[in-house]
Amino acid sequence: MIDLSDIFESQELSEAVKAVEVLIARRQVPRKIATEKTFRELALGKTFQARDALAVISNGEPAYPGLKAVLSCGFVGWALFPTDSGMRITLMTQAVLRHMDEAERSVGLADEPITVARDIVARYVLTGIDFLTEIYDEIGGYEAFTRIASLDIMAALFEPYSKAIDTANRALTYLHHGADRFKDPEFDFAPSLNRAITIFNHLKKAWGPIEYGKIYVSRSLLHRRWSQTKVTLALVYAASTIRVNRKTLLQIMLQGDYR
Repeated sequence: MIDLSDIFESQELSEAVKAVEVLIARRQVPRKIATEKTFRELALGKTFQARDALAVISNGEPAYPGLKAVLSCGFVGWALFPTDSGMRITLMTQAVLRHMDEAERSVGLADEPITVARDIVARYVLTGIDFLTEIYDEIGGYEAFTRIASLDIMAALFEPYSKAIDTANRALTYLHHGADRFKDPEFDFAPSLNRAITIFNHLKKAWGPIEYGKIYVSRSLLHRRWSQTKVTLALVYAASTIRVNRKTLLQIMLQGDYR
């Protein structure tokens, strides 16, 4: 192994580090506040801290570069698959790669040869030292990029779930309509799986099993989706009602390209 101690202890490196730190300070890039939760605490623990992450995402004050984008992808992964950390990590790793790629493109590295100056600006000014230490390093560094799937593959991974998601959302649509239309204080119209199944049983009987199966998943698959994602059903349903240009927010989320 190469001995790098002479380099790390050299005056030249010390002066270079000080110069970069001065450059970053002059740029007045937002930095992480010491009292704030770390990215690992928010997104890489056993449970995704959705409430705290959403507070960071929706805060009008600027966060250090890249944090909100990565947490947004984590929030989407949690909303779609609250019990599947792998999906969430993949989406966040895609966001890490995208942030670093945008920084390199901003300094011309897509068209011009790499130079020390361009690399310093891309890595330490635009990508940001907080991003590198708090997010990039914690998520696995370069090794993490070897494990993630492309956006096309992500969309393919999401595809088997889309019909179950659509079925659950349709159930909530029917239940929402019923709650709005039949406002009787003696009845509880809170969404429930049993009520949803009752509705779908009537649809299946009216349409026939073949036509019904073209649109909706089976009772067992609906039960699995409902029980595994109960904590985020309302969020996903809301996303299906929000239009972004010609698509719904949910469609964009399922494409794995949420920004």
